[in-house]
Amino acid sequence: MFSQREAQTHGMGIVFNQHLLLGLVAEDKSPSGFLGSGITIDRAREAVRAIWPDGVAADQATTPSSGSSTGVPFSLNSKRVFQAAVESSKNMGCKFISPEHITIGLLNADDGSVAQVLQSLGTDLSHLASVALSRLHGELAKDGREPVASSQKMPEKSLDRKSASLRSSDKTKEKSPLAQFCVDLTALASEDLIDPVIGRDTEIQRIVQILCRRTKNNPILLGDPGVGKTAIAEGLALRIAKGEIPSFLKEKRIMSLDVGLLMAGAKERGGLESRVTGLISEVQKAGDIILFIDEVHTLIGSGSVGRGNNSSGLDIANLLKPALGRGELQCIASTTLDEHKTHFEKDKALARRFQPVLINEPSQEDAVKILLGLREKYEIHHKCTFTLEAINAAVYLSARYIPDRHLPDKAIDLIDEAGSRAHMDAFKKKKEEQISVLSKSPEEYWREIRAVQAMHEVVNNFTDAQDYVFKSLISVLILQVIVGPEEIATVASLWSGIPVQQLNADERKLLVGLDEELRKREDAMLRLDMSEYMERHTVSKLIGSPPGYIGYGDGGTLTEAVRRRPFTVILLDEIEKAHPDIFNILLQVFEDGHLTDSQGRRVSFKNTLIVMTSNVGSEAISKGKRNIGFLIAEDRESNSYASMKALVMEELKAYFRPELLNRIDEVVVFRSLEQTQMLAILNIMLEQVKSRLSSLGIGLEVSDAIMNLVCEQGFDRNYGARPLRRAVTQIIEDVISEAILAGDYKPGDTLTLDVDSTGNPVVNQLPDQSIHWSDATV
Repeated sequence: MFSQREAQTHGMGIVFNQHLLLGLVAEDKSPSGFLGSGITIDRAREAVRAIWPDGVAADQATTPSSGSSTGVPFSLNSKRVFQAAVESSKNMGCKFISPEHITIGLLNADDGSVAQVLQSLGTDLSHLASVALSRLHGELAKDGREPVASSQKMPEKSLDRKSASLRSSDKTKEKSPLAQFCVDLTALASEDLIDPVIGRDTEIQRIVQILCRRTKNNPILLGDPGVGKTAIAEGLALRIAKGEIPSFLKEKRIMSLDVGLLMAGAKERGGLESRVTGLISEVQKAGDIILFIDEVHTLIGSGSVGRGNNSSGLDIANLLKPALGRGELQCIASTTLDEHKTHFEKDKALARRFQPVLINEPSQEDAVKILLGLREKYEIHHKCTFTLEAINAAVYLSARYIPDRHLPDKAIDLIDEAGSRAHMDAFKKKKEEQISVLSKSPEEYWREIRAVQAMHEVVNNFTDAQDYVFKSLISVLILQVIVGPEEIATVASLWSGIPVQQLNADERKLLVGLDEELRKREDAMLRLDMSEYMERHTVSKLIGSPPGYIGYGDGGTLTEAVRRRPFTVILLDEIEKAHPDIFNILLQVFEDGHLTDSQGRRVSFKNTLIVMTSNVGSEAISKGKRNIGFLIAEDRESNSYASMKALVMEELKAYFRPELLNRIDEVVVFRSLEQTQMLAILNIMLEQVKSRLSSLGIGLEVSDAIMNLVCEQGFDRNYGARPLRRAVTQIIEDVISEAILAGDYKPGDTLTLDVDSTGNPVVNQLPDQSIHWSDATV
């Protein structure tokens, strides 16, 4: 019998009423579910497990040993159900007992357990009874018999009485803490109510690995707001629902805890603690629940008993510690890096119970893939179509114009906002204007463009030297609006015309290339401008403020960066400008490979690569080419570099203390740039200009004459690559910007830059070549 099999499956030695219900549901194979109510056997089993997590009924006294399923005995209440089914069959004049009779008997002779299960599934008991009666009447009609008059009407007094008692008991009896304060993410995933998760396989695999541990199997997701920490937990629920998970986790359920709902309404003293302990107890009894706590830092300090100095320190976090430490409570937590540092790192006992999983912001390429995976959901919601061009533009524009937020959240918001406007049949403009919804209005952008065009007309009338200075400043604004490749500060620095330090740009390019080979990520390099550490007290910025000072507990710039990224390339730029006390800090790092911050935490530097740059000896470098004598070219070159390096080393020894120089592994002296290297750098800069124009749908070709002109004006052996950068801006970028502002060219055109008869750069259009916006790399 199905009911006996269900009882044995649940580890029971006796068949109770809930097992009879499961047997009836399993026997009904109709697509519409049990008696057309939509109840499936899986939903019914889940409801029974939720009410009786350990499979034991309330009235069970003993559990006999179970053999085969047919040998499982029935409880007294179950036998009463069969007696009621026999009486119902006699009353209707039937000569048989069908599952519908047993259903009517189960509803009449129920002890309250079946009604509790059906109510949790949202089913009306009277409706089930009427459907069962209708089916029986249909069977009698097929045999040509009329049902007995007394059976035309269901004796619903018992049903009403049981339903009323159940409703009254529900009023007095509180819902289970899981049902009251948690949401079943696995159930939502199985019903396709969770958005798909794309491109987070590594993070989810790491979470699964931590969950499979015996103890301390609690991952905590750390990352900036908007990078997708909650989505990763939902992605794990999706994999559990689809069965794409190790067998150890297949029967698990992920329940999301609503911390605000948990604390709301707990007015009496000890009310919140009672809720938490009840929730922990229910999770432990269930045995198949993984608790997901979003913004877990809100638990620390919540519900503390007492106030001020009288507080006992017994908050929600302390109530969770014992169960977390013993592995009786599995939990997935999420919080931001700043909140983790503020709350968790101060509570070592709580922090050691969680295993951190760093969630980084996805790249623009990964963000495009994420939006493509979510596109269908938003298209159905907004009743519109998002093209691939719109997806690319959303990622590119949000990354460029909304720097204070993170991908993919800001790109998703941009798509959602654009879809909302399209759904409301609002007027359509260029995709760049969609960004104005979150920052500036479209009218402000067009007002700025018209103002720049007006300035462009005024610039053409300037003639004298003083007006030329103003023309240069306006050209900076034109560069920013049209093809501005860099931030305002960088552009202003390039237009200042003052070489801050020699060969700094070349040194940084070399270090970025080294970092790409080591980590394949440019953001793994930590650059510290040592000119900001010229005062003695700025030592605390590196390792953190001492106790009693403002900023204590925030950590140091250097130590916190290395703690978060142990494999880091550290660039100490212009080291000679730092205060001498900074050198004392570096001695410990160079010698022992570790540094102790202001809070007493030892930070290891053994996996870092530290590079320092300095302008000491720059005068010797600029004069290194001046030689006297009759030497062969190769000998003169090697002799010049050797003598120049010797002069630089002498100045280094005079400036830095011997104990610091003795701990440096290698001193690299840069040669002055020659025209061959300058041409290679120029090609890199031109590729950057072409890439920015390609994002506007405009192509570019540069003649050899322009290349020679830029090299001629931008080559300066004493100042390195900075004059070349200014030459590219003045000869190439400014000329193209003015041509685009004049309205002579549009997206799809391919421009060619050449030198006219007067030696000035001129822009023309190639007639047979064009580039399309959709082909541009965004």
